[in-house]
Amino acid sequence: EEAQAMANGLPIGHLTLTINRATGLGAADDHVCSPLMVITLGEGTNYTSVIPESRDPEWNEDFSLQIFSLEDLLLLRVHDKDEAGETLGVMKVKVRHLLTHHSREAQVRRPLLGGSGDVEFFFRYRTITDREREEFQQHVEAEALRHASDQGGPAASSFWGSSSRLEGMSAIPGFSFASQAS
Repeated sequence: EEAQAMANGLPIGHLTLTINRATGLGAADDHVCSPLMVITLGEGTNYTSVIPESRDPEWNEDFSLQIFSLEDLLLLRVHDKDEAGETLGVMKVKVRHLLTHHSREAQVRRPLLGGSGDVEFFFRYRTITDREREEFQQHVEAEALRHASDQGGPAASSFWGSSSRLEGMSAIPGFSFASQAS
């Protein structure tokens, strides 16, 4: 069932992610940084707010992300807004590894690579039901038809197969496409 969903480009799961905090951040020139976190999963990218002048920022911001493969990489990058986006550290993990080393929900603290400090987040994973998958596919097909008619272009089949299938689409009830939930 999940293999068929992945083959058809449909989500197999939903990840609710709460970015709690980072601790012990250090900027290259030892100044106090203004960190923000960039959250990437598959094709989706999200951003936390900027916490001015903090080495221990607390965000407590929620994100709702769709999982299209358990091999998807969750990438958390902490940047300093004040220093032209200087990277303060990176944490990366495959969804499969999160679920293998934890249960379907857990509070996680991991070191940031390429910098100093740690990142702390909470995640909750749930499998998408067949009904939700059908609603998702119907929504994508309706958006594809709308997009095709707006562009005066080809039918939904070419849009459905494109890698940017989620760009510019609004969420259907119960779904948000890698967008901030708070």
